[in-house]
Amino acid sequence: MKTTHTLYPLSGVPEILFSLFLILIFVEKSHSQASVSGVISNYGIPCSPVNCEDDGPSNARYYYVAPVDGTLEISGFASPGTIFCCGNNVPMTCTGSFRRLRAGGNIHVFGNSITTGSANCIMAGDSIEINFSGSFGSYGYTATVIPAAGITDPEPNNIIDNAYFIEEGNSYSGHIGHGFYQLDAWDFIGFEAPEYGKLSINITHTDDTDDIFQIGIFRNDGIFIASVQPNTSPFLFEQDCLATGDTIYLRVGNNTCMSYFFDVNFLPPTFGNDFEPNDDFSSALQTTNIVGSVGHQMSAPLDPDRDDFYELPQLSFGDELTFNIEVVGGPVQFKIRSASFPGFTANLGVVEDQTIVSSFQPTNFEGIFYLEATANTGNCGDYKVELSGCVQELVLSGSQSEQLAIESNGFIQSTQQIESVADISYDALDFVLLNGGFQVKLNAIFHAFIDGCE
Repeated sequence: MKTTHTLYPLSGVPEILFSLFLILIFVEKSHSQASVSGVISNYGIPCSPVNCEDDGPSNARYYYVAPVDGTLEISGFASPGTIFCCGNNVPMTCTGSFRRLRAGGNIHVFGNSITTGSANCIMAGDSIEINFSGSFGSYGYTATVIPAAGITDPEPNNIIDNAYFIEEGNSYSGHIGHGFYQLDAWDFIGFEAPEYGKLSINITHTDDTDDIFQIGIFRNDGIFIASVQPNTSPFLFEQDCLATGDTIYLRVGNNTCMSYFFDVNFLPPTFGNDFEPNDDFSSALQTTNIVGSVGHQMSAPLDPDRDDFYELPQLSFGDELTFNIEVVGGPVQFKIRSASFPGFTANLGVVEDQTIVSSFQPTNFEGIFYLEATANTGNCGDYKVELSGCVQELVLSGSQSEQLAIESNGFIQSTQQIESVADISYDALDFVLLNGGFQVKLNAIFHAFIDGCE
């Protein structure tokens, strides 16, 4: 048996291109498809009086391009055949394998029967080279990619400018470390704080085989701040000290492929919202409901919220105020300042994750005083201050949502809003004056007495 092929030169085609044309026809079959079957047929067996020959292709090469990130699986076979030649049944050869494009070693070698080889951490667009060669036989393969968990990962997101943004109350997923020829080593994630508070992300992930799964934290100007290693699954990541409008970036990274899943929550200040602006004497709040946060801000160019000011009841000689101060976080410093003498400072204490009791009594001068809470950026703290003691003049404003008995040995003047959960009583020796804007909401309890301090 002999098959003859006659080749005719192509007019006007340079010799080097003509040679490449021959190679493509007779040496390689270039395809990018998921399922292929074919036959190898190229042998020459000498015998007398006629030789057994076939000059078909002795090899075939295919390329499979991964459509998605995940695990590649190729099921295939390379089955040698037998030909009857020169009066004998002659066994032939046929082998097959697949490997990374132009790589030196095979990932998997096919045998006579169907076997399946796999390659993990493949990226969409990765090309796999599938080879068959021999003298005579049949071959075939079927290639598939099992998508990586966390396939909703929006790519590209490997630089800060391409970060995808997450929002509180939502769930997300992603995957990293995929790619034969280029490594998707990290994902950038952005978050903008809707108010003062703490970002809380509950993360679960697949096996971290090299134990270097990390989350890097960056400011919105790209400055690296810190990193944490989620060495458990699930892992709770928290970033405190965020101010309204703060934008930070997280870089999720690993050298080996893995998937991750996370739920996003945002926790407001412990004792209630921080009422801004109240950063100096002129914007000081007039309220007995003293709650807030200081020290928040991470991203330039936001101004850090270092100070909160509250106007205290007017104090006369002999008056004394007691401050029950509770702080979560910190350290936060509490001071008394004077409206008449800006250089005057009385230190009530520095508080960090504790409750203290401190008091103040004017000794050299009387009048209007302020409570100042201050913290350095990055050392934020949530605070609550309860006032007690007897004063002569008490001017109240703002929202009130607690159970309080407020007393004065002179008068009480108020424009407060008594919330539905509050139980409030005013007790003054001279008079209680409820000005325009004062409101008692449905289901609230409010009493006023003319009695004075007990």
